[in-house]
Amino acid sequence: MLLTLLFASVNARASEILVVLSGDSVPYTQAGNRCQKLLESRGHQAQQVHIDSVDEASIRTRTTPVVAIGSKAAAELAKLLPIQTQLYYCMTPSPDRIGLLRRENTSGISTDSDISAQIALMQGSGMTIKRVGMLYRSNSASSVALRDQFERGLPAGWTLIAVDLDEDASISKSIDRIFEANIDIVWTAADTAVFNSSLIKSLLLRSLRERVPVFGFSHALVRAGATFGVGFEPEDQGERVASMLNDGLIGVHEPARSDLAVNRTVISRMNLAMDSGFVRGADVKYGEE
Repeated sequence: MLLTLLFASVNARASEILVVLSGDSVPYTQAGNRCQKLLESRGHQAQQVHIDSVDEASIRTRTTPVVAIGSKAAAELAKLLPIQTQLYYCMTPSPDRIGLLRRENTSGISTDSDISAQIALMQGSGMTIKRVGMLYRSNSASSVALRDQFERGLPAGWTLIAVDLDEDASISKSIDRIFEANIDIVWTAADTAVFNSSLIKSLLLRSLRERVPVFGFSHALVRAGATFGVGFEPEDQGERVASMLNDGLIGVHEPARSDLAVNRTVISRMNLAMDSGFVRGADVKYGEE
């Protein structure tokens, strides 16, 4: 195993690295720039391109490592690259959905947070939590998988109240059901089958009215009104995937490194009894105390 890693590392150091972005959005650019900068500081040659402009024929015959920034680039490259060519990815939610965990010679950093770490944050918040609400869709395999994974990780004495959006005629009915279930907190995940701007707005407004906190899956959601939650920095993702490639790691798939964010305005408006040290120690703080 050690010889394999050393051999892969030597190959990576001698390679010209292609960094492929899924689009022009700022997070992709931040991750790509940081990845390229770190690779070049380690002696690599790195070229940054967008997935829509890559030459498919050259990708099909490429032998040197490629970094995919975002799921669009990762999915396309996983299909086009020769199986022996090393593929690294970051800024990619649920990499299992696009076959990255099954592909040989593949490693990367997902945008998914470690669910056990999220549960630990809820435990450390100082609030009394026994009943956790969650929205999911039964017609989405990935949504059901998230529900099951979260439920398996719950501490003894905690109960999951999972409300299926597919059972109701409207989003408002599902939100009614979850808050009528006498829950202590709503847990959210980066589940594209569930969350859109309309649902998020309705959920956060109801949360304030009922004074039931929401655990957000991103810093943007906490800033918008979730009580506290986790998020990741694109530059951190770019740096970590570059280090992974430089070290020649193969078959390593890691979750996002999550930073705790709190919304002090929401905490105050809800009059929540949260641990003061927990709030002070948050990596990112929104609003006034």
